[in-house]
Amino acid sequence: MKLKFMVVCMLALLTTTSPAGDLGQDPRIIDTAGNAVSIDQLGNALSDADIVVLAEKHHSADVQRAEAEVIRTVIRARKSKGLDVGFTTAWEFLNYTDKRGIEAHFSAFREDRITKPELLRALGNDQADTYIPILEATRDLGGELMGVNLPRKYKAPVVKSGISAADRNIIPPGFQMCDERYFERFESALEEQSHSHTKSGSVRNLFAAQCLTDDVIAYRLLEDTATLKFLVVGSIHADFGQGTVQKLRARAPDKKTQVVRFFAESEETNDFDQRPGIAEYVFYLNES
Repeated sequence: MKLKFMVVCMLALLTTTSPAGDLGQDPRIIDTAGNAVSIDQLGNALSDADIVVLAEKHHSADVQRAEAEVIRTVIRARKSKGLDVGFTTAWEFLNYTDKRGIEAHFSAFREDRITKPELLRALGNDQADTYIPILEATRDLGGELMGVNLPRKYKAPVVKSGISAADRNIIPPGFQMCDERYFERFESALEEQSHSHTKSGSVRNLFAAQCLTDDVIAYRLLEDTATLKFLVVGSIHADFGQGTVQKLRARAPDKKTQVVRFFAESEETNDFDQRPGIAEYVFYLNES
């Protein structure tokens, strides 16, 4: 079984299939200076990163396919340079407390003992079928899967009563609240989603839970020993270098953290057009 797995990994790494093959027409990708780059150039640019943050719109099939293609392209680029191709994919939908179960279920998937739907069901995400390409890319290229999120039961007291109500055992060492710029963006996003104004105190508590989650994600991701880490996370946690990205860079300033922001067709893109600091790279997609 191990020999079969090694052969599959080698074939995946050596494939000569066009990187954008699964994405239809060539995607539009630009860097922070507004320069257009190809997906091969993107993979090459990201090949020396320690952490690649894939900032996404959740449950968008085209976005998740593109994320999987970026993973494949980066690993191909590292392989061509003779770099270590060991990596971990961290998924926001999975909790860090479920580490053993995640490892066991993904191992079963890797060895063809469970199907894709069975894997999603085992991971508690049976409605997340758009993420299958990411799981397949991670499996095919020999990567590991990990959870980094904070379980809801630990967020709930913070949402209700503020950061002082958080369980001390789950707060990362050196935790600090996030800045006001992030709060303003968070509050705006909250109002857009709810189409109403939430009470000021409630928003502050929600933001405290968000901030705690950002730091937990960063702290747990950095515990992983893989040379390269991909983090699949909602864009709210990464835009403009805030949230989880800010926590990662503060906790590991010696690590190169790069962000790829995926814009689905249905998303508003004016923020990027006016403020190019949203990410190192922006990947525009037309949703099918």
